[in-house]
Amino acid sequence: MQFFSLPISIIATYISFFIITYAAVFLIILYLFNREKMEIKGKKWSKLPFVSILLPVYNEEKLIKKTINSLLSLDYPKDKYEIIIVDDGSTDKTPEKLKSFGKKIRYIRIKHFGNAAHAKNVGLKYAKGDFIATMDSDSFVEKDVLKKMLSLFNDDYVGAASAAVKIYEPKSFLAKFQYIEYAFILFLRRLLMTADSVYVTPGPFSMFKKEVLEEADGFNEKSITEDQEIAIHLQSLGYRIRSSLDAIVYTVPPLNLTDLIKQRVRWLRGGIRNRIIHKHLYNPKYGDFVYIGMIMDFIFFLPMVLMFVVLADKFIFNNYFWYDKIGFLSSWVFGLDGLSFIALFLIISSFLWTLYGISNIEIYEKKYKNKISLLDIALFSFVYSYIWVAVWLTVIFKELTGAKQVWETR
Repeated sequence: MQFFSLPISIIATYISFFIITYAAVFLIILYLFNREKMEIKGKKWSKLPFVSILLPVYNEEKLIKKTINSLLSLDYPKDKYEIIIVDDGSTDKTPEKLKSFGKKIRYIRIKHFGNAAHAKNVGLKYAKGDFIATMDSDSFVEKDVLKKMLSLFNDDYVGAASAAVKIYEPKSFLAKFQYIEYAFILFLRRLLMTADSVYVTPGPFSMFKKEVLEEADGFNEKSITEDQEIAIHLQSLGYRIRSSLDAIVYTVPPLNLTDLIKQRVRWLRGGIRNRIIHKHLYNPKYGDFVYIGMIMDFIFFLPMVLMFVVLADKFIFNNYFWYDKIGFLSSWVFGLDGLSFIALFLIISSFLWTLYGISNIEIYEKKYKNKISLLDIALFSFVYSYIWVAVWLTVIFKELTGAKQVWETR
């Protein structure tokens, strides 16, 4: 850990602190000047359009019935939507469970490809709807999700919309951390929407105009994060993406640390590739999306990871001053040096910002079953970023060694 005491790490830390503080202030200003824009005047359809719901599945025997039953219970005319299931060669009892629904769904089984984008593209060929909704097989929608999503298509240039993704029944600390993270991301995505800079249409549930998807030649089958790639692609075609706060879909999160890290590594590595694929977007003519959407992940997460590592190094591992103090409080205060103070300031700020974001999102949820305490948010602010340290270190290692990108988890 002595590495972090070198002058170069000190310089890097202050630079990182400046970057993340600048970005945070920018977002606060963006919020203050665009609070009213976060409220969308939804479109009222005189005649509801036909919607095709595409659901790629692979070995989901435990959850698939619950997922499909949530779709069959939608508050939407039965003759106005269809459910297309594309089974990517499941080897468990998923096919038997799907066939039990009979004609209520359209079941298509294909040879295992190992890529959700391919399954979505197969389903797209059979879709009859003017609007296409895509959904993950471990997610469950609320009854009014279609109507609320359709209301977001209030302008011709809106090509896609994303639902409000919530974590399903968070009980463990890891699940609660992800619940908090998802709620804050939803707040942030809604804020980015005011600057036309939404850069992902999440897999749990998103909706697209069919003609727009066809213009984009469907989903990119070379991407392991096709839900992000299609969003960036649509932006490059001149379309914009809306984000809902009340069209709720619940998703089952990774329940152990290993699967969570694998999922986030896939997200980040896929995100890096997506930005390389669409490098032409780094052009002022694409407006705010260039400066916000294309670099947002890296502006926030890399400096934050560095700051939390510095905090551990300077305050916990290499600071023996507080061991000699009688009271923990006095040692905690007097033992801080400049870098530790900056890192601690960042943590406290992230706690307050997260708390504010959560409070703004939760008012939109009608049935707040799973209460998240201040302790949960505090632990999230102090602990969760260390998981991102492991994620980023893994990403950097795999990118430098040229490790093949594979779909390791959902």
